[in-house]
Amino acid sequence: MSGGEWGSTTAVDRGGAQLSVSRTLTPGSVSPSAPEVDQALVPDLSPGLSPDLPPEPQESAAAPTAPPPTTAPPAARGGGGLLLEVQALRAVAVALVLAFHLWPRITPGGYIGVDVFFVISGFLITGLIVRDLRAGRFSLKRFYVKRIRRLLPAASLVLFVVAVTTLLTVPHTRWVEIARQVVASAWYIQNWELASVDVNYMSPAGPPSPVQHFWSLSVEEQFYLVWPVLLLASSVVAAKLRIRLASVLVLVMGVGVTLGFTYGVFETLTNTSHAYFSSFTRAWEFAAGGLLALLPRVRGRERTRAAASWAGLALIAVGAMLLTSRTPFPGHAALLPVCGALLFIAAGTVDVRWSPRALIRWRVSQTLGDLSYSVYLWHWPLIIFWPYVVGSRLTLWGKLVILVATLVLAWLSKVLVEDRYRVHSGSHPRPAVQPAQLAVPKPAQRDQPTDRTLDLRDDRPVEASRNGSVPAPSVSSAPVPAAVAAPATRRLRWSPAALAGSSALFLAVTLVGTMAIAGGTWADVRHRVDRAEQVAERALAERTPCFGAAALDPSGNCTPPFGDMIVPDLAGAIAQYQRSVARAYCFSETDNAQLVTCSFGPGDAKVHLALFGDSHAMQWFPAVQEIAEKRGWRITTFLKASCGPSLAETVRTTARHQEHCRAWAQESIDRIRSDSTITMVVTTAMSNKTWVPMDGFDAYQTGVVGYQRTWDLLSAGGRRDIVVLRDTPRMEKTVRSCMVGADYPFADCGRSRGSAVKSRSEWKGRPDPLVTAARSSASSAVHYVDLTNRFCTSRRCEAVVGNVLTFADNDHMTVTFARTLVPYLEQPLVTVAYDAEDAGTSQAPRLRARDLDRPRTPL
Repeated sequence: MSGGEWGSTTAVDRGGAQLSVSRTLTPGSVSPSAPEVDQALVPDLSPGLSPDLPPEPQESAAAPTAPPPTTAPPAARGGGGLLLEVQALRAVAVALVLAFHLWPRITPGGYIGVDVFFVISGFLITGLIVRDLRAGRFSLKRFYVKRIRRLLPAASLVLFVVAVTTLLTVPHTRWVEIARQVVASAWYIQNWELASVDVNYMSPAGPPSPVQHFWSLSVEEQFYLVWPVLLLASSVVAAKLRIRLASVLVLVMGVGVTLGFTYGVFETLTNTSHAYFSSFTRAWEFAAGGLLALLPRVRGRERTRAAASWAGLALIAVGAMLLTSRTPFPGHAALLPVCGALLFIAAGTVDVRWSPRALIRWRVSQTLGDLSYSVYLWHWPLIIFWPYVVGSRLTLWGKLVILVATLVLAWLSKVLVEDRYRVHSGSHPRPAVQPAQLAVPKPAQRDQPTDRTLDLRDDRPVEASRNGSVPAPSVSSAPVPAAVAAPATRRLRWSPAALAGSSALFLAVTLVGTMAIAGGTWADVRHRVDRAEQVAERALAERTPCFGAAALDPSGNCTPPFGDMIVPDLAGAIAQYQRSVARAYCFSETDNAQLVTCSFGPGDAKVHLALFGDSHAMQWFPAVQEIAEKRGWRITTFLKASCGPSLAETVRTTARHQEHCRAWAQESIDRIRSDSTITMVVTTAMSNKTWVPMDGFDAYQTGVVGYQRTWDLLSAGGRRDIVVLRDTPRMEKTVRSCMVGADYPFADCGRSRGSAVKSRSEWKGRPDPLVTAARSSASSAVHYVDLTNRFCTSRRCEAVVGNVLTFADNDHMTVTFARTLVPYLEQPLVTVAYDAEDAGTSQAPRLRARDLDRPRTPL
């Protein structure tokens, strides 16, 4: 058995004598009595990640007494007429993905295997559709049914297993997140789900879900939904205008590749996380594969084609080794895997000594290529579930176990699920022996592999050998025994009705069962989250002692008032943070160039407070809002993700983001300065920012001076107070994930105080520039407030303080904990804003928050 063919030896009984006949059966073979004999040469092409199917057998009449003329089967085709190089390329692609997920240090750019699959899909699907369009038998309904039959059973099985395993092994804190992504994967919109939550595929903020890899399958399915419609419309236009179909398609795909690549580069530079999952940034890769399917293969010397084949593999290998998680992708970098895949497919299988024919025809390559879809489906859930099931981190032995388990599950699901439900649902007979092949003394030689090309002159399909010659039909004149000439037939094990019923039952159990589990888990988690929120609201309203930040009050020993309960519930911490008023309505995201502001409270309030900063300023909004409502103050927000509230510039990942931050900071400062009703500015920012050196200062001094110059402008000569909040501590890991043992099953979720408040390593032990700027400011309008003691003891910063989860991730407070800080933030704010009404006398002096804190230190 070689090259994906099925080799066997059949004994035929001839009146008591045994005739041993050597034969080669391919899944693409058809009955010799089929009306279209040449269809045996045309591959039934299927998507890059899914296995190929044999052509549907034709309805045959009675067995003929002699075989009709037929062409020799193409020796370079795999099962079902699939090009061997394509099958091998599938193996390379899925091997890269496996290596990237199991050993990312070895292949840091192994994620490009997905792009190779996209090219393969475009090449194969375009060939399939165009073949049927030229023959006048293309049907959208049949196309979609075949896609569903081939892809959905295995995918739905994996989703069902994931849903059940999640329910049995994963803590409830992740149920809603995983259930939402399972549903998105079932509907093949997982890529947009991940893009909507701004997931970074290379380094996600939280633990990835076991179905995150469905994003690429979703992109493929969306391609399958749109592509046939586009090609069908093109064929209609070509017919109306009497233009050759191939010419129209080449033009359409050429424009699609150009525009798609240009858009992909632009979007990658401006919004990398979104671009990675977007179908629009990947569409050109499919179109490039489709364009290759339309163009004739380059005819050249075998050595030249062998060199091209190696060059294609080299480009893919270079991408896998040199690209990293920091490489903006897809963008320009996607040219490496795309061009590599195109070169490798275009070169074909070449039989010269130093060509990659051994790799292509290697049984392992062909088998892995055949299993690539199932391997891709199963490997990622096994990796994600390992810590939950085994209770330890993934070690080398664990990776090897996962690798073996992936291959075993892939083979089982292919044999028991894919192959069962993807076959033709009719009851036509299949030939057990191919008479034409038995009559031909020698099969086609492997040094003359054929390929399918499209003649751009008359749009007729042609079967050409690699050297450009068209093989003539091979007719055998040798007598064929009647017992051999009349092919033995066997019927499918399943009748059409039984197969349809079995398919429906299978999909009902898996998909409907998956949806039911997802809905049930959501309801259970929703109940837990609501209960925790009710407890928190009651505790906050009653000022329950030792709840939240009050537990670290040095005046006495505190015992958590609610035992082991944690509020907010771990499953709802992120959602609570994201749906807070400031985060949902008053916050400018990284890709938003506009200044977003919100105002709350009476317009004639005596105290008008501006909250100015990045997401670390935004996290204080629940506490500031509660204080303002209690005191009758007015609040206006000036908040933007990742941007420093300073005239000095921070280093951003893209030039566009850099410009957005610069414009936002300048406009916010101008708006605050021009609003004479603003009496106080509360500001802070994340402590690990990197500053762009300016005016002869180094990066650290630039941060300090930038803050001080900004505060001098905002204070309006001392007539407006500036309250500087020290940044909150930072946990080493995402607290919520650590608490449930998702990524770090044996790690301590707290952190030493020194590490939690430490600034960037390049500052060489110096504090955050914001702290230094506040402490060394010569302006009496600048006040410095440090509430670190409400997060940490003298030694430790804990993940839970007084039953309250401190952080929703690793550095943003939960809304509940922020509200427990109200008494401690209110004191300095009221002191700064002290007036006659608060003091009880019009002669009361204005106190300064600096008087309540440590003395200033020089720069």
